[in-house]
Amino acid sequence: MDSSAKSIAKVKDHFSFNHLSVNPYFQFQLFTEPYLEQVVDVFTRAFCLFEPMTAYLKMDMTLYKNFARIVAENAVQDQLSVIALQEGKVAAIALVEDLARPCDIPDFDPKFKNILALLDRLGKDYFSKRTIKPLEISHLFITAVDEKFRRQNLSTQVNFQAMNISSRAGFKEMYCEFTHPYNEQGVIPHLKMPYTLIGAQVYKDFVFQNKKPFAQLSGGAKSYLWQI
Repeated sequence: MDSSAKSIAKVKDHFSFNHLSVNPYFQFQLFTEPYLEQVVDVFTRAFCLFEPMTAYLKMDMTLYKNFARIVAENAVQDQLSVIALQEGKVAAIALVEDLARPCDIPDFDPKFKNILALLDRLGKDYFSKRTIKPLEISHLFITAVDEKFRRQNLSTQVNFQAMNISSRAGFKEMYCEFTHPYNEQGVIPHLKMPYTLIGAQVYKDFVFQNKKPFAQLSGGAKSYLWQI
């Protein structure tokens, strides 16, 4: 393990509280700069190839990688994100930010505005009525698993590790927009603490700028807020 990295493998409060076990075949640690390039690659491939909206829009992987790099660089600075490692290779990531201090999203591809608009719709009604202070709500912004390490419950593992880091930093709640049913199933059914469904949107019914950008896409997205 890199000497600058902070291991979190022994922090099990949210695992024990929610009756989960830490996967012993992976090393979980804070996301730090030495793993930046690997994280950017996992992030880009997972979303461009497998995330419903991004894959549906056939977003350019090179352009998307620029976005992924900016988000990842901010995550390194925020010190709230988690990586899962196996023999030094990044297998999964959970990127987290302070919801009161979100990362500035670059205007890198016009098609991405459709995704941002839908995500904004999921929380707009709730958060328009609430003032959010720093260190109050952490935002589980990105969860991604390398395709070679799938079907090992790694999204659950990194997400609950991220809860540990956020709670240790002083956050009381966590918010997440789930755009893939597997990620939702990897978190919500396991929660023993209170949680609330904040918003839901069927992809094919979403209207943005008088168009339906996901008219032929099945499924939908949901957002939740839960205590940590």
